[in-house]
Amino acid sequence: MSLPTATKPEIKPWVIPAWQREKIERLNATSAWLRNPPAPELLQPYRGQWVAARDCRVIAAADTLDELYPLLKNEPSGSYMIACFRGGRIRCEPR
Repeated sequence: MSLPTATKPEIKPWVIPAWQREKIERLNATSAWLRNPPAPELLQPYRGQWVAARDCRVIAAADTLDELYPLLKNEPSGSYMIACFRGGRIRCEPR
């Protein structure tokens, strides 16, 4: 049984607007910077902490994720990366 033509969804190509593409590129650059900083000693003070970074710089840091979130309450959503510098491995995620 096939759906009537009128009820088939219209599928369009995914087009990322320029403002969104720029935001994604900045987040990707910040994620890469957190994973492989040009000067690792810059991030050494944050070992064992959670950090939030934007435009390749740390904007907040705390011992726990629960402590970090209140520090970011005035930051626009989706404008920064959060990374955890615990256990010798860095995990990054956009927020």
